[in-house]
Amino acid sequence: ATETDNSLCTYPSGGFDCDGNLLPVLGCTYENADNYNAEANDDDGSCVFSPAPVLGCTNEDAANYHPAATEDDGTCLFGDIMSCPGDFNDDGAINSGDLLVFLGVFGTTCE
Repeated sequence: ATETDNSLCTYPSGGFDCDGNLLPVLGCTYENADNYNAEANDDDGSCVFSPAPVLGCTNEDAANYHPAATEDDGTCLFGDIMSCPGDFNDDGAINSGDLLVFLGVFGTTCE
């Protein structure tokens, strides 16, 4: 409007004022953040990101328990793995499946 007629101002949706100016909506604008705000159009630096999970065996009774693991990856080994050294998946044979289990934990520090 270019002239006032003393009527009530109606605000359009989407955060605009009566003059058509976009009103800043502060918040986290990063979609992958834990506190993402879909209505925010002005990032305020408040974004919070969760750390990536550490995959590994989380069962303390397993031979390959990984104390730093936060999410179990299904590689826990049980039974007498020393009866067949290198049979990491406990299937009674040493094969490529064992190599994959080994590579999955390669570089892990044991306590």
